[in-house]
Amino acid sequence: MDVQRRPLTDRELKAWLAGGETNRSIGEGLTFVASAGAAIKGKASWVLRFRLHGRLREKVLGRYPELSLKDAREQARKDRSLIERGVDVAAQKQLEKAQLSEAPTVQKLGELWMARYITPNYKHPEVVARVLKNHVYPTLGSLTPKDVKPMHIDRTLQRIVAGGAPTVANHTLRHMSRMFKMAVRNHWIERNPAAEFELADAGGAEQARDRALSLQELEQLATAMRETPNFGRENELSMWLLLSLCVRKMELLSARWEDFDLDRQVWRLAKSKTKTRRTS
Repeated sequence: MDVQRRPLTDRELKAWLAGGETNRSIGEGLTFVASAGAAIKGKASWVLRFRLHGRLREKVLGRYPELSLKDAREQARKDRSLIERGVDVAAQKQLEKAQLSEAPTVQKLGELWMARYITPNYKHPEVVARVLKNHVYPTLGSLTPKDVKPMHIDRTLQRIVAGGAPTVANHTLRHMSRMFKMAVRNHWIERNPAAEFELADAGGAEQARDRALSLQELEQLATAMRETPNFGRENELSMWLLLSLCVRKMELLSARWEDFDLDRQVWRLAKSKTKTRRTS
């Protein structure tokens, strides 16, 4: 009579570590490994051991607890699928590590991330590029991705919040998290230094605003636009259009002549060009 094995738990993993040096097989080649020194610190590694062409090989999947048991099993499953097709996943990882020279600094990593994911897919990639240029590169740009620690992420976010831009801090956190996630996927780094941060650690939860300018404020704005040197008539008219049409800046700037029916005094704003994806 077969007895179904009880699922392994995180508590048991921690108990193994507390017991000192450990080298435990989880099954199907997945092994939980820690030296005595690492075990004391509660750290271990997930190692996939396998045979390929008669040779014993192994690949380090990641560190515990950063890589959970569930994720380690999933990664091992994917690797075993490649091994069955004759792929040496251990050699493949070494090659990917060698390619780290593609992203020797955080700034280069950001440029690669922009080129791969943002520029081809975003309507206004320059908005994301501006956040990186103004808030990430000045503090982290010269560091190598593997040297970036959570304290660097926190320092970057708090600097933005202190400057009075909590919403920008939230955007910056999202961009950094995705950027470093790409580095993890490519095995350029082992863990995402921004992964554990939440909006509460940046600018906090964002609240919708309902704000209308008073007549006095509109008069002050009109005077300021006329009297500000180099502001220009074109910018002044743009401001009045924004206020009268109640659209976002980039919706106005990306407008095309074919969207307008001047005879009927209608501007058809396609939902693909709006932030809320609503036609107006």
